[in-house]
Amino acid sequence: MTDHPTVSTASRPASPGLPTAINRRSLLGGTGIVVGVAVLASPPSISGIAPAVAQPVSADTRPLDAAFKRRAFEVRGVCASNNEKIPVVPHPTNGDEVRYGNKIGSDTRGLPHDKRGEVEPAAWQALQTACQSGDPADFEKVPLGGNRKLVNPIGTLAVSLSGINPTQIGIPPAPALASAERAGEAVEVYWQSLLRDVPLTELRDDTSNRDVLAATAELDKLADFRGPKSGGRVTPGTLFRANALYFDPADPKGRSVTPPGSRSFCSGTRPMPHSGSVLKFAPCRPTANS
Repeated sequence: MTDHPTVSTASRPASPGLPTAINRRSLLGGTGIVVGVAVLASPPSISGIAPAVAQPVSADTRPLDAAFKRRAFEVRGVCASNNEKIPVVPHPTNGDEVRYGNKIGSDTRGLPHDKRGEVEPAAWQALQTACQSGDPADFEKVPLGGNRKLVNPIGTLAVSLSGINPTQIGIPPAPALASAERAGEAVEVYWQSLLRDVPLTELRDDTSNRDVLAATAELDKLADFRGPKSGGRVTPGTLFRANALYFDPADPKGRSVTPPGSRSFCSGTRPMPHSGSVLKFAPCRPTANS
């Protein structure tokens, strides 16, 4: 066995400028610092200290990685095939577009309007043409009512890379402009605006808040109110809570329900009236009975 030099920690005559006692910890710490400084200060050409060399990366794919890649491709293919088999569902309308020649029952935001607030027919037709063709050049030809541009008008023409295609999702039609349901939504929106500053703790069945009771009474008398109810009646405890519309193939008008877990106070925003959306949710805050 090769002999290695050792450093004795026994007492020895003190050298000028050095401590009189050296233990193992101080020795190792000191030598570590010295070695570290030496390495940092040494140029790469010093014998015995070679610069780090990057290790070559193998170009060969590991068998498990290659198998997982193939498996991922197969699973995605099966999912895409299954999604393609789902038929395109009916997309009923509320009839307003045909019912009103001046399009007062349709969304015409961003387009030029006359003094009465009705959309210019040529602009509406240009938008219709672009929506039917799907050609980005046609969207560029749509006249605007100001400097503000249309917001993502061709978003619905994009191909979804996950799940089924949007055309396979059924959406119940928005309430017709002259319908009692649309009027009920308007009353709900205005009452929530009036009660915006009322504490949420007042929206309970034993409340004595006069405004909350007045809102409940009026909404309960509406001919066609689709908001959440308790026992068939609008109560302070169900006031301005979330509900959802689900498309029922047997009923083109859809059905209004309050699914479990969605009964929560909608705060900071008004209920969102239908604009062709399947859900009527607003940003909500859960309650104790959610």
